[in-house]
Amino acid sequence: MGIFDGMNDIFGIDNTISQSSNIQPDDVLKTKTALSQTGHYQVPDFGLTDIPDMGMIDGLKGFQQDNGLKVDGVMKPGGPTETKLGETLAHQGIGNMDLLEQSKPKTPKIDPLTGVEEIKMPKLKKPTKAQWDQVAEIQKPKQTPWFQSPQIQPVEDEAHSANTRTMDGLLKYSVNGSLPYLYADSIKNGGDKAVNEYANFMQQLNDRKGDRVETFHQEVMDRLPETHKQKFAALEMQDDRHETPLGQDNGNEHAERFQATNHQLPENDQAGPSHYRTASTETSYSQPTAAAMMVESNGDDKTSLAHPYDNGEAPTQRRYNRRKKLGKRKLDATEDRLRTGSKIGRNVGLGDAADHLDQFLDGDDTDRTVHRDEARKDPFIRRAEDNNRKRYEDRTFTGTTGNPELNKKLRHLKDGESVEFEDDWDTGQSDFDSVIDNARIGFKDGANNYLKYGRQGLRSHSKIRATRRGNKIHYEGVVDHNADDDYDFHDGRSGGMTGAKDMQDSGRGKKFKTKRRWKQKVSGSVDIDGWKEGEGHVLRRPKAKWDDFE
Repeated sequence: MGIFDGMNDIFGIDNTISQSSNIQPDDVLKTKTALSQTGHYQVPDFGLTDIPDMGMIDGLKGFQQDNGLKVDGVMKPGGPTETKLGETLAHQGIGNMDLLEQSKPKTPKIDPLTGVEEIKMPKLKKPTKAQWDQVAEIQKPKQTPWFQSPQIQPVEDEAHSANTRTMDGLLKYSVNGSLPYLYADSIKNGGDKAVNEYANFMQQLNDRKGDRVETFHQEVMDRLPETHKQKFAALEMQDDRHETPLGQDNGNEHAERFQATNHQLPENDQAGPSHYRTASTETSYSQPTAAAMMVESNGDDKTSLAHPYDNGEAPTQRRYNRRKKLGKRKLDATEDRLRTGSKIGRNVGLGDAADHLDQFLDGDDTDRTVHRDEARKDPFIRRAEDNNRKRYEDRTFTGTTGNPELNKKLRHLKDGESVEFEDDWDTGQSDFDSVIDNARIGFKDGANNYLKYGRQGLRSHSKIRATRRGNKIHYEGVVDHNADDDYDFHDGRSGGMTGAKDMQDSGRGKKFKTKRRWKQKVSGSVDIDGWKEGEGHVLRRPKAKWDDFE
């Protein structure tokens, strides 16, 4: 153990900790516990979890800042941050086993006579002035949050359930994505009903993740005009003695707003749901979840706004309802089947693939970002990157099939002359390649990879400056590698067979992009070996040095 001889072990992690890494649960627990020991992570009231969060990343940055390290929120096995954190803990006599033991929930001691948990009473001390001040602060009357104002009215069960589904999707991620935009647009266009629905969402967020309420609400407020902001400010000061509850307008405000839309029944068809017949009741288009999923709400029904059978003529309400119901049943069955597949996949170790499918089903089109090192674990990415580099080194300088015009310029350079150029190289993956590549990383990881990406491609774009000096051409520049992948479905194959394409077309499934991008510096030389009439200099033995940007 070296200078820490006698310790049970030294702090260490198995995989990289970063905002974009696929972090193992044990590494999360060890890192959170370690940072809590150094005072850089505040353990939540509900205790430690093995789920990575921004508190852990911010804690890493704080530790790096305090110890003169690079402040990037990244800790790699064997890296300077892990080493410094291990040394700090070792001086406190703390190792890996201690951290994992501390992270376990403590079993309460039960009194055998009463069956009640024993409580160890602390010794009483005279309160300090700071403690008295803290008590006084706690006892100050607190302002009721605006979403608990008595002017806020309850929403229908469907709106509440839709908010719950939206909440389930939101809490899987540490960012709010486009959801604040949707709520802001809903509030601007939907009146009091939209405010009540937004209040219901905020109450649910307060109940489940109270520390995100303030930032989420601020994002919504930032996108509202001043008149709407004043309305929310007024809700924080209202009581129930003088104000009319939201949604119970005096006069015909709702009726006028409804009649300004084009969602009334045709005059010759008076059958159908009451929200089509009565202009004094709003439609559910103010529901942000409905806007995000491009569906309309009618009791428990949900269906696509872009009805495939609507060919421009107004159908009767009876036909409309019947077809809508059949379409909804089909989509509901498809969603149940896909969610069941996600659960099964997660249970057999296909967690990443299940995460992608769940994000698609939850209607979250937020981009995912994969770090370069994580992307290179894929055999295809490693092979494609190497293939594109070889194409650049060989075919750009010594061949004529890659880019003949560029090759001609390089062959005719005079001593001291320079040329700047850009070039692209692409490597795609066939079905056969996909099977072989995924087999190389084992059944579980290979299946995970295929279900996330299917067939892939890598494009490498170079910006280079080449200069001739004597009998050599020296070059240097930057190469951008892009392996972005769209998670989407197409007719035929899996999309058609599983019905996922129908979910995507209806708006109940949202495609999203996984971004895999990185840059490399390239520098090197190529020898000039004679002259070939009609073609220019003969270029041989290209040599290149490739370095990753940190």
